[in-house]
Amino acid sequence: MSLVPWRKQQAGVTNRQDIVNVRSGGLDAGSVLGSMLLSGTITANEIAANTITADEILAGSITTTELDFTPYVIGTNTADDVVDGGTYSTVLNTHLDANGIKISALTTFDGEWYSESGVDINATTGINIYGNATGLTTRPTKAGTVQCSVNAAGQIIAGAGAVLLDAGGIQLRGTAGNASMLTLAKADGTARGYLFYHTGLDEIRLVATSVQLSIASGTDYILMEDHTIPSSDSSYDLGENSTPKRWRTAYIDTFEDVVASSSIWWRDYHLGAASASPGASGAVAREPTTQTVGGWQLDLVTEHLYYDVHVEGDWDGASDPIIEVWFEYNDDNTGGNAADQITLDCVCRMKAPGETAIKTQSLTDSVTIGASDRYKMFKASFTLDWNAGGATVEVGDVIGIHLNMDIPNSSVSSGSEDIIVNYTEFKYKTALPHEKV
Repeated sequence: MSLVPWRKQQAGVTNRQDIVNVRSGGLDAGSVLGSMLLSGTITANEIAANTITADEILAGSITTTELDFTPYVIGTNTADDVVDGGTYSTVLNTHLDANGIKISALTTFDGEWYSESGVDINATTGINIYGNATGLTTRPTKAGTVQCSVNAAGQIIAGAGAVLLDAGGIQLRGTAGNASMLTLAKADGTARGYLFYHTGLDEIRLVATSVQLSIASGTDYILMEDHTIPSSDSSYDLGENSTPKRWRTAYIDTFEDVVASSSIWWRDYHLGAASASPGASGAVAREPTTQTVGGWQLDLVTEHLYYDVHVEGDWDGASDPIIEVWFEYNDDNTGGNAADQITLDCVCRMKAPGETAIKTQSLTDSVTIGASDRYKMFKASFTLDWNAGGATVEVGDVIGIHLNMDIPNSSVSSGSEDIIVNYTEFKYKTALPHEKV
């Protein structure tokens, strides 16, 4: 069936209306009147192709109420109202504008993006730069000085060559003064220290600014501003026990106490001897010769030597002081026995300021001289018991020392009991290497 429109001007009607003539018996002749369909429906199958043109549709006769979809209204609707299709869709205006394309989490790209002139950009493998000695550079301008670069040798160079990072570590290359340095700073960027090579002085400097400079091992300080602190186990040395690695000279403004954790030093005093009635009943002074270093000769029971010494405050107060006597045998005993000996007696009498009673310790030492030549030197040693009952050694004690040869208890089989006392020393242990001034 087809509809052929025809026109008729009705009496009293100024607007032209279309009258549809129904052919082929599809509709009643009276079922279509003017612009109205009185009964039944017309489907697309019942409209012949090209039979209705725009001229046959009265202006304003089709409104939105006659449409079964929402129309697009120019000036009112925007691209926001357009639904994305299966093939084509819209792009956010914040992701595509005159400034370029914005890459975000919403942007995806599979496979290779770009591969030209030694640069690969791939969604799977990332960015690969190859071939050129310097593949990546940054500059203030296109042709400006390269400030940072990454090269094919695996080096990162920054600061126009002042800083280099590669497999060998980090290099800070000085140019003038302290121009290149490692800066240690607070979280806000305030510098607190520097490590740098000073080209002018040809030296490496570690400098702290406005803070204390410390070097530590774990929680133990080694260097703290004005102190050099050893590890707590006291097993480390300042220098080494070998000539090339010892400290030679120390320049000190104020020298206070150098204190050891135990008594590792000896404090010794040379004792000058005195003799009562020297040359008569007392000891005889002997001058140095080509055979003897000189001293006081003892060869009679009546000959004695006297010394005095003071116990200073640097004594540790818990070790035994020692008196040592060097002497030469003053006769020929080469025909004597291997067990021949000289016996010396040493009596120490002590008193401190404020005390009245004398504290006394009597000491003896027998020194084997054997079959000795004349002028052969030996040494006798006497140990004071610092904690002897009734004769305790104390700081501040003045000690008077009485020395003589105990001839009855000496045994010399070939020569005689005759010695020259050359040198006498009093010593005690201390934690200080010297007395504090």
